[in-house]
Amino acid sequence: MDRLEPDYKNMKTPLPTAGEMLVEGFLEPMGITQSAFARHIGVDPCVISSIVVGRRGLTMDMAFKWAAALDTTPQMWMNAQMLHDLTKAYSEKRDKKIAGKIKPMEPVPAE
Repeated sequence: MDRLEPDYKNMKTPLPTAGEMLVEGFLEPMGITQSAFARHIGVDPCVISSIVVGRRGLTMDMAFKWAAALDTTPQMWMNAQMLHDLTKAYSEKRDKKIAGKIKPMEPVPAE
């Protein structure tokens, strides 16, 4: 059976951040600076910059603002952030580090 989704565990590098998608997919093609976008949605430009460079992740409130300003959905932005975080964790082998410390739970027998 063919898989319908990518094999995130075996990606060599993380998928783009929501901030990278914002700049490369929206702001640059529209000729809008990060500062102008920040002013338009009522946030400090440092917040947008921090998300774009990956110092902070996207919040739900910010996803709603981006979606409203760019006629997209908050789900699109949150999915992008989640997939970046997931592929970054896999590329850093965090899944193996965590799973190696935790054993699967066993069912409790009924009395």
